[in-house]
Amino acid sequence: MEVANQANHGKKKKKHQNPEGQFRFELDTCSKNKDLSGAISLYETAVSQNLRLNHYHYNALLYLCSNSLNDSYTLETLDSSKDSALDYGFQIFDHMLASGINPTEATITAVARLAVAKGDADLAFELVKNMGKYKISPRLRSYGPTLFAYCQTSEADKAYSVEENMVSMGVHPEEPELAVLLKVSSDARREEKVYLQKLRNCARCVNASTAEIIERWFCSSLASVEDWLDNHAEYEAVVDGANVGLYQQNFADGGFSLSQLDAVVRELYERSQKKWPLVILHHRRFLSLMENPSNRKMLEEWKAQGALYTTPNGSNDDWYWLYAAVKFKCLLVTDDEMRDHIFELLGSNFFLRWKERHQVRYSFMKCSLGLQMPPSYSLVIQARSCGHPVEVLANLEAPEAYQTPYNISFNLCKAETSTTDNGLKGNPISFPLSENKITAVTGKRKDRSPSNLKQHP
Repeated sequence: MEVANQANHGKKKKKHQNPEGQFRFELDTCSKNKDLSGAISLYETAVSQNLRLNHYHYNALLYLCSNSLNDSYTLETLDSSKDSALDYGFQIFDHMLASGINPTEATITAVARLAVAKGDADLAFELVKNMGKYKISPRLRSYGPTLFAYCQTSEADKAYSVEENMVSMGVHPEEPELAVLLKVSSDARREEKVYLQKLRNCARCVNASTAEIIERWFCSSLASVEDWLDNHAEYEAVVDGANVGLYQQNFADGGFSLSQLDAVVRELYERSQKKWPLVILHHRRFLSLMENPSNRKMLEEWKAQGALYTTPNGSNDDWYWLYAAVKFKCLLVTDDEMRDHIFELLGSNFFLRWKERHQVRYSFMKCSLGLQMPPSYSLVIQARSCGHPVEVLANLEAPEAYQTPYNISFNLCKAETSTTDNGLKGNPISFPLSENKITAVTGKRKDRSPSNLKQHP
C-alpha cells in the first residue's frame, strides 16, 4: 500500500513538472535506453516549443548520435539510421552554437566522432585544435577519433601532427594510441618515428595486439636496412660515426667532431682507390648536425654518394655497423671494444677472431690521424702438429708489425722437450725474430737469464 502511494506521488509530481523538467526526464529515459529516434523526436518538439536547452541537453543528444555509431572510427558504408544520426548530430551542434551556448570538451569529442564517421577526419582535428577559443582544454579522448582515423587510412604525417598537438597541449598518448602510431610508422617504413620508449614509460606490460605490432615494426626496420644495403655498392670499410666523432671530446667545450669523422672518411677514401666507406650515424645525431649550415654540405655529399646511413630513433646504432661490416666482410673503423656484444652472443671465441681480423683502430695526435690496421697474421697461440704450442710475440707499436707477416717455422715440432729442475717436462717457448729465425728456451722462467733471450746470429 505504501509503495503504491509512493508511485502515485511520483506520477503526480511528474504531472506538475514544467516543460523543461519534463523534457529532461524524458531525454534521460531515451539516453538510458539508447533510444536515438525518441530523443530526436523530443528535440524537434523542444525546438518547436522554443524550450531553452542547456549544455546538458545538447551533450546528451550528441552523445546519443555519436554512440549510435558504436564508436567505431571506421569508414564503413553507413545505413539510413547512421545517416540520420550524422545529420541530426551536426544540426544539433549548429543549433547549440546559434543559441549562444559554448560547447564543452564532451561536446567537441562527440562531434569529432561524428565527423570521423562521416569520413572527414580533418574536420574532427580542426574542431579539437579550436577548442582553445572556447577556453576549454582537450583530453585524450578528444584526440582519439582523429588519431585512429588517420592511422587506419595510413596517413602517417597527419597522425604525427595529431600526436605533436597532443603533446603541446599536455596530453600524452597511452598504449592504444602509441600502438597505432607504431603500426602506421611500420607500414610507412618511417623508422625514425619510434614510440617504444614512450610505450615503455606508460605501460609496464603490453597486450597481445600491441606486442604483435612491435614485432612487425622490428621486422620492417630490419628489412629496411637490408634493402638499403642491398641497393648500394660494396664497401671496403664501415665507420662507427659516433665513436669517431666523440673521440677525446670529454672536455668543457667538447662535442661531436665532424672534422675528425671527415678525416677518417677521406683517409679511407684515398686508401681504397676512391671508394667511399659507409658511415653509420644515429638519425638524431644527423638531425642535430644538419642544423649547422657548415656541416650540411658535407653530410649531403655523403648521402648522395651512399656513404651515410642513419639509424632510426630508439635503436642501438652498434648493431647496424656490426651488421653492415659482417654483411660486406669489410673493415670496421671503431675503438669500441664491443664487450656488451660479446656477452650477448652465445659464444665469444669466433667474435674475438672476427674483431682481430676486421677492426681498424685510430688515433688523433696533434690533429694528425693514424689508422692502426688489423695484423696480417693471427696473434692467437698456434698449435703444432705434435701438440706443442707456439707463442707469437710481436711489437704491436711497430708499424711493420701490421705490414709484414711473420713466417713462423714449425721445425721445432721435432724438438725434444727438456726436463726442468722439478722433474716436469717443459714445452719450448718460441719468440719471433728477424729473418724468420726462432729461439727456443726451456725450463722455469725464474731460472732464465736475460742472456738466454738474446738473438742468435
